[in-house]
Amino acid sequence: MVYQQFINHLGGVSKYELSQFWNEFPSKFDPNEIDPSLLYGEDNITLFGIWQIDPWSDLFSRIDDLIIVIKNILSSGNINTPITEAQLLGSLKQ
Repeated sequence: MVYQQFINHLGGVSKYELSQFWNEFPSKFDPNEIDPSLLYGEDNITLFGIWQIDPWSDLFSRIDDLIIVIKNILSSGNINTPITEAQLLGSLKQ
């Protein structure tokens, strides 16, 4: 459910929404024991959590592309110049 909200750009899942599914969880389920590397703030999925559910998500290729763009900008000698969002978006669209 948390992942579905994320991929649909709907933000986190409210406690009310989670409570609607409470009876579907195993009786021994304790949300306080969820590894924080998977979820943070009770209802926000981490990149590691996404990878556990959907390792082929296009999010990861987009992150790779972003890292390559940043590497190329830094390699061009602009190490002390701030990298702007406009630079990144312009480079990613090419």
